Amino acid sequence: MTKGYDVTAVTIREPKKLVFKKIKIDTFDLFKRLSKVTGSALTNNFGDVVLELIDLPQCLKQIKSPEEEGWLLLFTGFKNAAEKMVDESLEYYRTALPEQAENLEKTFRGVLKSSPFILDSDFLRNPSEHQAIQSAKQEFKRWLIDCGYHDYEANNMANRFPRYVVYALRNALAAQPDAYSALIEKLSTQTAIDTAYQTELQWQRYEESLIHEVHKPLFGETFCLKDIHIDLRAYWQEPIRAKGDDASDLQKDYNKHLVQLDDAIQNWLRVKDKQDCYRVICGDPGSGKSSYAKMLAYQLAKKKQQHVIFIPLHRIDASLNILSEIRRFLSDRDEDDVGIASDKDLVKDNPLIILDGLDELVHKGKSGQELANEFVHATLKECRERNENQCRMQILFTGRDLAIDACKGFKCHEAILHLLPYCLDDEKYRCLINNDNVSKKDQRREWWTAYGNLTGQNFSTFPSVLNRERLQEITAHPLLNYLVALSIKDDIQALEAIENIFDVYTMLMESVYERVWGKPHPTLNNIQELDQFFQFLEEVALIAWQDNDRKTTFKEIRERCPQKILQYIDQNLESIQDSQVAHLLTAFYFHSTEKLKDEERTIEFTHKSFLEYLVARKMERTIENISNKLTEDDDYTEDNVLEEWMNLFGCSALDKFIHQFIEERISKKNEESLKKWNSALCSTFQVFLKKDFPLEKTQKTYKQMERMSRNATINLLAARSTCAMAFDALGNEVSHDQYIEFDPSTPYALLKVVVKITQLHDFFPLKFLNHIHARKQDLLQTQLHFAIFYEADLTEANLNGANLMMANLRRADIGGAKLTQANLVMANLGGAKLGRAKLGRAKLEEAKLMLANLVGTDLREANLEGADLREAILGKIDFSEVNNLTGTQLTSCDRNGTPYPQDMLDFVKSKGAIIVDN
Repeated sequence: MTKGYDVTAVTIREPKKLVFKKIKIDTFDLFKRLSKVTGSALTNNFGDVVLELIDLPQCLKQIKSPEEEGWLLLFTGFKNAAEKMVDESLEYYRTALPEQAENLEKTFRGVLKSSPFILDSDFLRNPSEHQAIQSAKQEFKRWLIDCGYHDYEANNMANRFPRYVVYALRNALAAQPDAYSALIEKLSTQTAIDTAYQTELQWQRYEESLIHEVHKPLFGETFCLKDIHIDLRAYWQEPIRAKGDDASDLQKDYNKHLVQLDDAIQNWLRVKDKQDCYRVICGDPGSGKSSYAKMLAYQLAKKKQQHVIFIPLHRIDASLNILSEIRRFLSDRDEDDVGIASDKDLVKDNPLIILDGLDELVHKGKSGQELANEFVHATLKECRERNENQCRMQILFTGRDLAIDACKGFKCHEAILHLLPYCLDDEKYRCLINNDNVSKKDQRREWWTAYGNLTGQNFSTFPSVLNRERLQEITAHPLLNYLVALSIKDDIQALEAIENIFDVYTMLMESVYERVWGKPHPTLNNIQELDQFFQFLEEVALIAWQDNDRKTTFKEIRERCPQKILQYIDQNLESIQDSQVAHLLTAFYFHSTEKLKDEERTIEFTHKSFLEYLVARKMERTIENISNKLTEDDDYTEDNVLEEWMNLFGCSALDKFIHQFIEERISKKNEESLKKWNSALCSTFQVFLKKDFPLEKTQKTYKQMERMSRNATINLLAARSTCAMAFDALGNEVSHDQYIEFDPSTPYALLKVVVKITQLHDFFPLKFLNHIHARKQDLLQTQLHFAIFYEADLTEANLNGANLMMANLRRADIGGAKLTQANLVMANLGGAKLGRAKLGRAKLEEAKLMLANLVGTDLREANLEGADLREAILGKIDFSEVNNLTGTQLTSCDRNGTPYPQDMLDFVKSKGAIIVDN
């Protein structure tokens, strides 16, 4: 025996009798997956084609030697990886020449004949660097170029090819261990039926899926997340002081410590402190939370330094035990089944458990924030119990800021890492404490250089055409920056049309439509216009949103999508196939998720923001439709609107992200449309106040109807509020006949609405109370913080003891209102009419009262510390009765130019007020 010879090694050999099969298939059906040439090939090569391809299942049945099994395993890995990659990368439904499929097989057979490749025990543990796979990589690149791919595209895909091969090998071995039993027994000291060995193979296969995840193409491109990912920065907050004895978190000040995100997480993982078992990554939509979590899982799985488990939280039941749900999730995955017998086995190797998307937790009967809070509490309790003696598990949460803020279980400030944008030039980031000397460079330059190399555009830095004020905020955020890049791929002049985030998404969808569906498509020839595409996508988004999810099933789409919309896909509704729906959706930033056991096949939005954008479009389309029908159809009344609105928008309430899209969309409408829409929504709300929604028609339980009424009310109020604000923003005055009228003779009418829309302790809907008549309404001691009463009529309302902290009452009429002991800290009362209002002992610290009318206002014992009274009309206020004037700002005259009495100015200055120039 030669020294150093591995007795377990196998020299692969092509089977002596390969079994071939002849396939008769039309060009489009097969080669849409194996193509990158011009669309003319599709037309020129239609018709039946006979292909002679290797019949892999039959070959496996006939061979038994480890040498032949090794050859077939590699060939299967090459072929499956290549086909999967080409299928995923397509932007266009094109076709390749018939011989190209056969050429691919011949290419890989040639690779395996080119050298006596040897498989040894290391091959099963780390196959990606094997010489055969590296050789196949180069030949695959040549084949792609022959198929019409650009050189940079072929290079991108070839670089990802080894990981795809490894993933395909793991799947083949796990799916059919008996078929490769001779090879496995030769290469391993353990047999294929050894339980421990099988469990380890399952872990390897699962961790390979985590590695594979970051090698998948982004949005149909030829490159992947790993190619374009930028190491993000973050900060954690250290509370330094609070104002007042009863200061809430809203009033706390913080030192913000800048960190390099990955360094901070890796240091935490290394220490393994049983008392410090969790980290939280939070940020706005598209800030890079999930992308970083996937990259971290990839790094740990590749280095094998500890087991890592990645759980998208919308895929588990958050009301059940977290470890049991993780075990179920891992064992239910058809592709990556990891059977774990007990919770003890799950945590025995100190796994990192990544729980991605706290804001996407869903459970009937509870709000998302309430569920997130309970889930975090239960999960951290489980973690601390497991870590009682030593660190046995570590948990990384991700979620949007609102979901994280609602979770009271996160006590450690240093554990909560807030993601930062690519660009830190904004004034608000200059206060960051940088003890770790983290670079503050503009990371967009690095990103655009990488993107240019990957797309053949050769950007050497951040394109100067993007360096404009209105695009600064958009391109500073990872996802939006990428969407801008996709949107201008073929037309950089299109940037001129971008004014807000809604425009970015619209331009992106339109550009995809032009590239993918600009010409009639053989299987979807009823879709002729862009708006038909949008209508279908909006319906899919609405179905998912109604279920409080970002995914839905093909069955739900077929059953719940209006027939008129489905007929855009196929006039014969009974013949619509999942594949037809999938072809349409996967081009528009959906992907088909892995099918869990006993589940329907699902389609999922690649990012939650796409769903939010499309729901906003659907709501805007609905507003337009109902306003038109109210005007044009005498048989269509506000009662019909209430029923339609309830059915469409009663299952879920919009949040600030959907509302932002709606605001940006509606802000571009003309005066005539806005006035018409506001009138329709206003009259509908007036009918709602008298009748409520026709909930009895839903045949739901009382609790379900209660929730449905709340959601529909919020959404109707938000739609009407947005139209009124947009009309006002154009310089128009909203006429009082277009205000929502709360009957003064029914003093609790507004309170009932407030209680309804805030019953889940979500105060966001209070932002939609602008332009209302609420005279003599009783809101005694009501929680109204952050409420927007812009230009509202609150004359003689009872707001005694109400919490109006940081509320917006700008230009509101509050004359004669009762506000004794009300909390108006940091409230905006600019230009408000406060004549005769009772503000005794009110808290007005840092309140904005510029240009306000305070004639006859009672401010006895009110706290005006830091309040802004510049140019306010003060009348004969006796400031000697005011409790605190420290830091209060006044000018020497009011908004009409009338000077204040000098003795009054001298007095307030003596009490700490500041007189500033007009």
